[in-house]
Amino acid sequence: FWSIASSFLQTQGTSQGTFFDTETFDPISTDPAFIDILLFYDKLVQQSPFRDYGETSWQTNLDYFRQGRCVLWYNYPGPTRILVSEQKQNNMTGVLNYRQLPGKSCIDRSQCPYMSDDGASHAPFLASGGMTFAVNNRVPKPQQQAGLDFAFFVSDPAVSYWDVAFPGSFLDPLRSRHTVALSNPDSPEAKTFLEFGWE
Repeated sequence: FWSIASSFLQTQGTSQGTFFDTETFDPISTDPAFIDILLFYDKLVQQSPFRDYGETSWQTNLDYFRQGRCVLWYNYPGPTRILVSEQKQNNMTGVLNYRQLPGKSCIDRSQCPYMSDDGASHAPFLASGGMTFAVNNRVPKPQQQAGLDFAFFVSDPAVSYWDVAFPGSFLDPLRSRHTVALSNPDSPEAKTFLEFGWE
């Protein structure tokens, strides 16, 4: 829901908050735009498998799409990679298009400073996966430092690109620090993404 709503409610960026005004903490659910988004989202749901089958999982919806029972499937980037990486075995090569959701049309950058080149405001932030680290302050300092060093090591783009490319990780593959090397087909990053079925 939020990946659709934020395109309309966060045209100035994430500083606008989500469900509450960041200055007054008043709910924004009374905003006419919020009501319009709820009605729009309801229309989407009524065209989804929910209409005919009730509540289903994203895995079931993915199976419906593979069977040709749905014309559109959308999800976070992580689960979508399963569809992309398995397109050959599902006879879907060349028939898939991978695009971000449509956004709100904007007039200019004063209205939507982060609008894309197509003149639309898209969801300003989507964190669909990642890692969090905590260092226990009760352990000796050398162990704390070792834990911190490990966290930095696995977060380093030169190391973590494999986890991002791996279909089973569900991590977001669209962070620029992981994709900047993909323009070079001989780079380790590009080879790994291609190895896992990304085209």
